[in-house]
Amino acid sequence: MTAATPVDVAPGLLDRFAGSTRALSAMRAPMVMAIITILALWLPEQIREVYRVLLQRSQETRAVGLQWQWIMAAASLLLLALVLWQATRELTHLVSKDEDLDREPIAKALLDWVPRLLATTPFIGAGLGLWYSFLPDKRVLTDADKIPELLKPIVAEAGRLQSALAAQTVAAFAAAVVLFLAITVFERWLLRVGPGRKLTQTRGRQLFLISHWFLFPLIGLASMVAIALYPILLPQYFGVIPIFALWVAISVVLTSAGTRFYDRFGIPLVTLVIVAGLCFQFAGWNDNHRFRHSQQTVQRASLDEAFADWIASRKDAAAYAGREYPVYIIAAEGGGIYAAQHAARVLARIQDLCPNFAQHVFAASTVSGGSLGTAVFTALAQKQALNGEAQPCKESYEPRERGLEADAENLLTHDFLSPLAWATFFPDFVQRFLPFPIYAFDRAVTLEKNFEYVWDAKFGGDNPFRNSFFTLCGPGSRTCAKENVAAPALLLNTTNVETGAQMILSPLYLGQTYILGTGVLEDFYRKSAAINELPLSTAVGLSARFPWVLPVGWYDFTVPAPVDTTEPPQERRMTFVDGGYYEGSGVATAENLAQYLLKYAELNPEVLKGIKIAPKIIMITGSYQPVDTFYQTKSHKRSYDELTAPLSALLLAWRARSSAVPAEAEADRSRGAYTTRSAQFNNEYLPLPVGWQLADLSRKYLDLFSGRPQNCQRRTARSLIDEEIRGALKSIHDNDCLLRSIIDDLRPPP
Repeated sequence: MTAATPVDVAPGLLDRFAGSTRALSAMRAPMVMAIITILALWLPEQIREVYRVLLQRSQETRAVGLQWQWIMAAASLLLLALVLWQATRELTHLVSKDEDLDREPIAKALLDWVPRLLATTPFIGAGLGLWYSFLPDKRVLTDADKIPELLKPIVAEAGRLQSALAAQTVAAFAAAVVLFLAITVFERWLLRVGPGRKLTQTRGRQLFLISHWFLFPLIGLASMVAIALYPILLPQYFGVIPIFALWVAISVVLTSAGTRFYDRFGIPLVTLVIVAGLCFQFAGWNDNHRFRHSQQTVQRASLDEAFADWIASRKDAAAYAGREYPVYIIAAEGGGIYAAQHAARVLARIQDLCPNFAQHVFAASTVSGGSLGTAVFTALAQKQALNGEAQPCKESYEPRERGLEADAENLLTHDFLSPLAWATFFPDFVQRFLPFPIYAFDRAVTLEKNFEYVWDAKFGGDNPFRNSFFTLCGPGSRTCAKENVAAPALLLNTTNVETGAQMILSPLYLGQTYILGTGVLEDFYRKSAAINELPLSTAVGLSARFPWVLPVGWYDFTVPAPVDTTEPPQERRMTFVDGGYYEGSGVATAENLAQYLLKYAELNPEVLKGIKIAPKIIMITGSYQPVDTFYQTKSHKRSYDELTAPLSALLLAWRARSSAVPAEAEADRSRGAYTTRSAQFNNEYLPLPVGWQLADLSRKYLDLFSGRPQNCQRRTARSLIDEEIRGALKSIHDNDCLLRSIIDDLRPPP
């Protein structure tokens, strides 16, 4: 016997390598979708909050049917696992039939084992996601001696949630192992898939009466039709994970069929569809993100007119003879649903304590989630608050079952995420591959309709979120008498894509404010008349379009030709994204407004009729200290490459600037012609995700930062607690004292 020469060995190695590559190539579609599944169930911040929501469903919840969501989530992951297994196994049968790969040991092992491994990926992704959902700083959850009394209920609930997360993490990984073993045993003993036996000789394909190549697309189509009939209720009932699992299952089957078609006939259907979708996107043929507006036009009052009417109609002005009249301006930061909860809670609580508060709030400069929270407060205030004579405030806060805060919480204790996920994965995803726009498929519209739906579900009757943004009963209103105005004018900050400038969507015309040189208030429409009507829900949504979660919003308009020229009118388009791209706190706009009102009052003393105004900006924000965070967390990246470093720096600088503006304003404006105060929650002790669904623990944590004026003087011994707890307690204490100061501002004379 002679030894094999290199010439003999090389072809054998190449054949084995080629056979293994061919085996993997045949299974490429389900393998890619399995990787997407793991990443989607593991890495996004919002998915971690979804896991926390699911694990707290055993407690009392106000959402219909959500106590069963964790069962549907687990069942959907199991069904997805079976789809991944069976679709991949079907591909192995087909490639084994077409090519003689069973003779190559490595290729045969891949064909046997990869389908079983892919079946585990949904539970592996869920296990990693649950693991990453663990709450930070475990030490504060276990060292009871160092936990202040104020935080103990939160810490106790966090400890229970932590235990549930740990148990479910183990359960998810255990389910992956059990599923892998069960499929292996099933295939070995019943289907006879194993070494020494060709896949074409197994019994696997004989078990299915209907081919899943047709079954799952039909299930997907039926699901789309059913949910399209109830686009808010059904997604909320099923939850995010079943919706995502259904999308992956359908995608696995369709892409697998497409790759199989290519392998058989040489026509790359999947690639052609993707390329077509990209071409449609770049050509603008399928851009369905025009924001909702009607052709009906509206006249807007100017900022000057609105302020003059507002200050002249305040029924408690006589109580402030000889002292400054508080004029509040709200600045509400972005941050998705947690920002909405925080803004609505703080404002509604102050109103419950001080019946005159809303009539002193002239305007609110808001961004993203802060826009939703402030809009909720405004909608409730215009129905429940009054512009009345001076009344005393309550001196202490006690939880109430009824009131503005209870109504606000009732509206925002809602799953805004699942309908958005449905619209993203189904109608708006389908739109990407159509060469014409279907505006009803826009996922932003689904979120806006969710804002409208929740008001109908909770209160019914006249729905301010469905009504026109310009019919709110605020300063400059054209629908209610000026003496009935007891709600602020909303100044919703957006960022214009074409110019990069911040533009403000408001029922007031802001276009002339540049004349006094007090700062830039760039009007969304740049004109006072002939403005198209749009719902309040759309206006709020335009301020919260943070790609890629929500798309841009655009509208077309005509610029008239200059007077005395023969030039034709110009057709133009403007596109808008989240206001946080420019400045995420809303403080810059609030300060410019305060400066403008002071200058206007100085130049027009007859308008105030002896009233001396004192603008006070209330900044509703979350804490973010990037340098402190850098030193307090473990670094996972040693260096940045030249491609990602500029983008990373751009995004982090945007976030850092949004957190610096309120801090600078509070430091610079503690006294003077106008002042600024923060109602800040601490986002280091218990970080909250930017998204559209909050767990019970997160809502209860936010409640601590909504203010309790009776606790303004309460302090905790600094020696007993660490830096993170001190930061949380400082924010809580400052908010208590903010409410105390507002009570003092609005106290009528003896």
